[in-house]
Amino acid sequence: MKVLWLTPQLPWPLDQGARIRNYHLLRAVAARHTVDLLSLEPRPGANAPSRGALLEGAPVAGNGVPVPLARLCRRVEVFAAPHRSAAQRLRTLLASPLPDLAWRAWQPALARRLRALLLAEAYDLIHISSLEMMPYRRLLPVTARPPLVFDDLNAEYQLQRRACLTDLRTPGRLHTGLYSLVQWRRLQRYEARLCAEARAVVAVSETDAALLRRIAPDAHLVTLPNGVDTSQFGPAPPPAAAPPTLVFTGTMDFRPNVDAVVWLADAILPRLRQRYPDLRCLVVGKSPASAVRAAAKRCPALVVTGAVADVRPYLAAAHVYVVPLRMGSGTRLKVLEAMAAGVPLVSTTLGLEGVAARPGEHALVADHAEAFAAAVARLLDAPSLRQQLAARARALAETRYDWAQLAPRLLALYEALARAPASRE
Repeated sequence: MKVLWLTPQLPWPLDQGARIRNYHLLRAVAARHTVDLLSLEPRPGANAPSRGALLEGAPVAGNGVPVPLARLCRRVEVFAAPHRSAAQRLRTLLASPLPDLAWRAWQPALARRLRALLLAEAYDLIHISSLEMMPYRRLLPVTARPPLVFDDLNAEYQLQRRACLTDLRTPGRLHTGLYSLVQWRRLQRYEARLCAEARAVVAVSETDAALLRRIAPDAHLVTLPNGVDTSQFGPAPPPAAAPPTLVFTGTMDFRPNVDAVVWLADAILPRLRQRYPDLRCLVVGKSPASAVRAAAKRCPALVVTGAVADVRPYLAAAHVYVVPLRMGSGTRLKVLEAMAAGVPLVSTTLGLEGVAARPGEHALVADHAEAFAAAVARLLDAPSLRQQLAARARALAETRYDWAQLAPRLLALYEALARAPASRE
């Protein structure tokens, strides 16, 4: 089978959730089929890595493509991710009924190349990763159209709904809450329409599938959870007794992560520092937003590392992995990595959403600052409880969330679509 993939960023390096998911799924598909990949990448800038930094530590082929991707794909072509100014966003907010996400990834150079490839190649299937890349579906042929698989990495309307409700409850964030209210309403209509147009929609959890089914009841929905390579994230020996160390990882300009760090710094860590004066919390991940850096200045316990070559040493140093998320959707690959690494977790209910971890058995769960701090303190004071939770979480990651078990589900979907007559195009 000849398959064309479109992704919002290269599936390499494995430093962000969408990259990780796309890499492991792409690897499984490329083992069976011929794959061409068209992808965006951020331009160099204040909050985006340079091309050299992006590929640091990853050998590149003669065309500048990371070797791991060059080995998987017949063709890999990369286009500069568009940058939209505040004025452009305001213009589309006022003049268009579509959500901002519908404009975010539109790159005319990629569109021209896609048109050319569709004329020159007879693809058996098109795979589009993320809602922001779905506008390119308009370029697919009307007749003899190959099946379109849409991997919806988040139920985006739910993400904006939660962002809206969180911001409206937070002093000083009324303006962002109102903006999210507009985006939530627009996304609900837009996401429903695009799900209905795809031949198959892949959801990252049963929770997300139910959310998408609510707005697109006729869509062909398939659940393929996020996963983790448990061979790469093995449990490490327990860290030294002092200082007590917490860790939170992720892309630190992603709005739910920014909100989590600010809440952690302002409402949770001060409570813990009263009891553990030497406690530190490592915030590990690329592109820390100004609000994240400002939180670190206010809270001496917060240490912002920025981008790191490998997150595993930081997980190995953690007594507790914290997931103080109050907005978002989908499932968090960071949670699965911590589980596989054998690090005990304290999370909000939302942070564990879509993962079959049970409160009290695989993690401690708390949704208010005082209770969250108390749960962290409980684990810091009880090494045996930390070990029990970590061991059960590791076993759950091995049995339910290893990519080796999950990725073949996508191959089965491809094969079913190839056999079935066209029904939506």
